[in-house]
Order: sequence, then C-alpha cells, then structure tokens
Amino acid sequence: MSHLRSVPQAYSERVGSTARRNLKKAARLGYRFERIDYNQHLDDITAIHRSSKVRQGRAMPSHFFTERAPAISDPPSTKPTHDYPYFGIFEGGTLVAYASCLIAGELCAIETIYGHDDHQADGVIPLLLVSIADHLIAHHPHVLYYVYDTYFGASDTMRRFKRKFLFHPHRVTWRCVD
Repeated sequence: MSHLRSVPQAYSERVGSTARRNLKKAARLGYRFERIDYNQHLDDITAIHRSSKVRQGRAMPSHFFTERAPAISDPPSTKPTHDYPYFGIFEGGTLVAYASCLIAGELCAIETIYGHDDHQADGVIPLLLVSIADHLIAHHPHVLYYVYDTYFGASDTMRRFKRKFLFHPHRVTWRCVD
C-alpha cells in the first residue's frame, strides 16, 4: 500500500531513483498516459497478452493465446467514490500497457496490469504506475491509499519493484460504515 497524500511532495518525486530514470526514459521515447475505454482497445490488449508466454516467472493462461481479449460490461460509475477505471500507456496510437483499478472510497487497488513485452525496457509499467497515482491525486481527492496486490506473497524481485513505487506492506482492518 502506498499513502498518496502523506507528504506534499509529488508522487513521481518520491519513487525510487531507478523508477524516476524509467519515467524519464518513457517520456523521452514519447509514451503517453490516459484513461481508456477498455472495449475500444481489444486488439491491442490481445497483442499485449500474447507478447509473453511467461510473466513474473509464471506461465500465462492458455486462453491469452487462443482467444481475443473479451469485452467488459462494467456499468458507468454513478458515484465519485466508486469506480472501475482502466488506464493505458500509448506509443503513437497503439496501446502498449494497461491497468484496471477499483476505486472504493479511500482506496484505489490495481486489479490487473500488463505491458507489451517489446516495450518493457522502455519503462512503460513504471510510467503507468506513477501516472495512475498522479491521476488519482488530481481527479480523486478522496483516495488516500494506492494498492498493488500482495507484498508478502510476492517474489523478492517483485517486492523490490514494489518498494521502488512506494508500495509497502500494511496490516489493514476494514470497517463498513453507513
């Protein structure tokens, strides 16, 4: 979990130095971030899924290579405190990385995140992670916590990667208050 508003310093300035270098590289190469309509990019999403048979040491599901990415039917958000946004990184007009998130009150959790294997070395995932945080700060002032999956179940390499982006382990007790 990362605290988005713990200090006045910009999120991009607080991430690790190697993360900042990746951000500069992606910007220099012309990659851009935007919120996306997932269903408008199914061909690019399919290409992203098929770009690597293994991710984080695990084989990707076989349906990634035999089926087109399915359309989604998430209803539009009706409340500013609850949303299912998708975000993407583009090279020109081509989507090369994307993430889906759940915004629930003070929390934004990354649900899925994928980058095209041919663009990983260009820093597209670091650009995506930091750009989502910047978007949350600018457009969702109620979001205080930014979460990227589990920490303790992650490999040592993934833990190191998460720390670069300020995702640290926390013990959380949730309460539903009406």
